[in-house]
Amino acid sequence: GAVPIASRYEERLAPVPERAGTPLPRVALLIGALDEEAENNRRVAKLLERAGARVMLKIYDRLGHAFPKDRDRELRRALDFAFGKP
Repeated sequence: GAVPIASRYEERLAPVPERAGTPLPRVALLIGALDEEAENNRRVAKLLERAGARVMLKIYDRLGHAFPKDRDRELRRALDFAFGKP
């Protein structure tokens, strides 16, 4: 699994296939709604889902490029999702 936090996806570096032949890792994307890369994260979440990946996109209202107040809880949820824990 993968947990990109406030990240930017660059298609030219790692293109997402239209449909993956092998299972893709689970991906939990975490980003603030005010972060300049929020729209980029929305776009890559859709690309990954179309390719067959399980994706969790968490966009935090009124937050920029920073962790939410409940950082530890949010990170635990993201890691649990990415690694397939219930």
